[in-house]
Amino acid sequence: MPAEEAEKIGRLGRHGSMGDTVEVRGVFHADCAEHGGDFDIHASSLTVLQPGREVDISPDAERYYAAALSLLFLLLTLLPLARRRTEERRSARALLVEQEEK
Repeated sequence: MPAEEAEKIGRLGRHGSMGDTVEVRGVFHADCAEHGGDFDIHASSLTVLQPGREVDISPDAERYYAAALSLLFLLLTLLPLARRRTEERRSARALLVEQEEK
């Protein structure tokens, strides 16, 4: 695309920013000889349809609460299971030791 067309872009998209919404007109090449056979568009004009803007990326307090409650639920669910498995292993070892002594 010509450099003067590319200069119309005011904001590029990145983390925390939504870039300009643009319309590009040009010729689509499914097998561009100029660029080694790649797909590309040789743009002739660019129109900015909507300017870009900053995006609020701060996390919600609700998500923190949901994550904390999920972690609490996980711990309350897994701790009794882990305790039971530990007791089962101890009793299995005790049985093995008892059988070896006989």
